[in-house]
Amino acid sequence: MQKGNIELKVGLKGHCSESYIQEIKGLTGSNLLRSCLLFLALTLLALSISNLWAIYVPSRTLFDRLLHSAVSSALTFGIVPFVFTYLQIDKGCRKDFLGLKPINIPSLSFLIKLIVASLVGFGLIALTSYASNILIEHWSGTWGDYLRALQKQAESIAFFIKQPTTLSLSIFRILVISLLTGFVEELYMRGTLQPLLIRLTKSSHWGIVLTAIIFALLHLSPAHLLPIFIYGLIFGYWRHYTGSLYPGIILHVSNNLLTLLLP
Repeated sequence: MQKGNIELKVGLKGHCSESYIQEIKGLTGSNLLRSCLLFLALTLLALSISNLWAIYVPSRTLFDRLLHSAVSSALTFGIVPFVFTYLQIDKGCRKDFLGLKPINIPSLSFLIKLIVASLVGFGLIALTSYASNILIEHWSGTWGDYLRALQKQAESIAFFIKQPTTLSLSIFRILVISLLTGFVEELYMRGTLQPLLIRLTKSSHWGIVLTAIIFALLHLSPAHLLPIFIYGLIFGYWRHYTGSLYPGIILHVSNNLLTLLLP
């Protein structure tokens, strides 16, 4: 197996190779492109169904908004990866492809390097978050107005979701925003999209970077674009170097929980 590139291999009789990135049934050239288009088509279908829900079942209360968020997240980021892997990945390799397997750390020194790199990343997140807010606040012209309007919309949604409420609804909010969203977003982004992009670009690093860019853009929050991008890099490299999705899920869920609980 070449380092830095996806080498997708399925062993005989459904057994997988040890690499976390497994074979997508003879996936090369046009087959790879077709698989990427299938993944995109499944995503667009899920988003269309979710948008129809939003149109015909408007979210007037916090419970409505959380319920729509839960259904939308589960459908788009949860079901799509499982349907895609069912259609494209050998039965014995699906969990390995998605990263739903134990964490593999080569050595203690390597683990320390990953932790230190992550801490540096968290520091950069704090700096870029502060700098982005100042930049958007003072950006003049049409683009500045657009970014501020987009940011104001994102903040109003966050304020609505974080409003004081009953204990039962608070628990439901934590389950949806923190646990469910953190899990399914990692399943979609680092579990499915990242391996595809690594294969498509023939580069582990470019695949991780492109996944992080898409992850940041999907949040539609200009002030948090760079911080979310860095989060995406951290989650992506943990996924890549440990072969497991679980470190990214733990970090993602923890971050969502802190964001939800902190003022």
